[in-house]
Amino acid sequence: MAYKSQSKKSFKLSPPKPDNTLRKMPAVLDIIYYVLFFTAFYFSFKASPKNLRGLKVLRILLGVGISFELLHDLLTFLPMLKNKLYYLYMPVEYALLSAFFYVSVSKNGLKRAILFFFPVYLALVTYFSFHYYHFNEFPSLVYNLGGFLNIIWATLALFNIEIEIERPIYELPNFWVYSAILILYMGIFFYNGVYNYFLQRETELAKSLRNVINLNFNYLFYIILIYAFICSIRLKKYIIR
Repeated sequence: MAYKSQSKKSFKLSPPKPDNTLRKMPAVLDIIYYVLFFTAFYFSFKASPKNLRGLKVLRILLGVGISFELLHDLLTFLPMLKNKLYYLYMPVEYALLSAFFYVSVSKNGLKRAILFFFPVYLALVTYFSFHYYHFNEFPSLVYNLGGFLNIIWATLALFNIEIEIERPIYELPNFWVYSAILILYMGIFFYNGVYNYFLQRETELAKSLRNVINLNFNYLFYIILIYAFICSIRLKKYIIR
């Protein structure tokens, strides 16, 4: 009930309580994000590099990602410094993903392509950072550049995955890792492209898009990654038997 007394003289409706649901939602969504992130990091150490190529690089990638996210959240009240962190993290993330693709694929042509485009990527990132963004806002073009290349590498890796006769493709851990990377970067590609536009003109819409699009695709990415590690654990137990 919104009131305590039924007396005509003292009958008053209490003012409506503010709805804090929307304020609590981002915190809840971020907690889910961290739970999935740490779970994936934990299971990566249970998986085996013998049946998941590039696993050691994935562990480093997840460890660096967790460190970045924690530091990023600690700098909540320093938005300009938070944006500058992306200029450091994004090239590191792409370098680690390139290393993962390089060690996990077997085709020499694909390996050479990954090596060839890495300095091209660094040159474009340097240009955009210094001459376009000036390290002042979220570098969406930088992120999408790496995302575009990761989509290409993940697609080519999937088409060139080595199929084992005695085992279906959906039991191969690398199949799920490539799929997770492909789904993540395809899903958030267009969101990142318009993020700065909406952030400047429609701040609330930009935040809503983050919660609906970005976080959900990250959830899916870590869920698939966890499943990939579980597949590796199962194969390890099968081989032991």
